Amino acid sequence: MNDNDLTLGILIGITGVFAGSFLFIALFTPYTLSDGIHMIKYSGQISKVLSIGALLNLAIFFGLLKFKKDVMAKGVLLSMFVITLATIILYYI
Repeated sequence: MNDNDLTLGILIGITGVFAGSFLFIALFTPYTLSDGIHMIKYSGQISKVLSIGALLNLAIFFGLLKFKKDVMAKGVLLSMFVITLATIILYYI
């Protein structure tokens, strides 16, 4: 059961980053979602938007800890390491 919880935590973490990024684009930019993604991609700001989107995982992480889902919280933390590496790679490409 721990492997399933860890995998679920990783999926929740990755989904949380993309959901946070989409919320940032939808709420704080004057563009529509598809236009915002294109503008951010062409301006080279994708790594910064992913970093801002990762803030949603902070709430998810502490929520999982509050509900005693420690293994899922570890999965969210592991997904953050993967997203961090992807952000670093995207920044230098």
